[in-house]
Amino acid sequence: MDLDEAEKERYLELDELEELRRQAYENSSIHKERTKAWHDRRIRMKEFKEGDKGPFEVIKGYPSGHVELRGNSGGSFIVNGQRVKHYYEEDSYKDEGIELGPYVVDE
Repeated sequence: MDLDEAEKERYLELDELEELRRQAYENSSIHKERTKAWHDRRIRMKEFKEGDKGPFEVIKGYPSGHVELRGNSGGSFIVNGQRVKHYYEEDSYKDEGIELGPYVVDE
């Protein structure tokens, strides 16, 4: 009779272990969904217009986010728009000095 009770107890322990496994899987799925939602809220789409210039020229910006670029060699290639940054030309510096707030520092 002790074997029958031990068998039932073992089945209960296995069921409890399986239930803990299911709960852990559900918790990890919930965490993954929340992390993805948090990440997706912080992604900023960049708008690239045809003709934007820098080291590469933008040939076309697609609604899906990828961008077609042309390099110095003349060949074009498509890249993920999140990997591309806008190029801003450097302003010409004044010969008088560098402005730091309300002060001007002579070089």
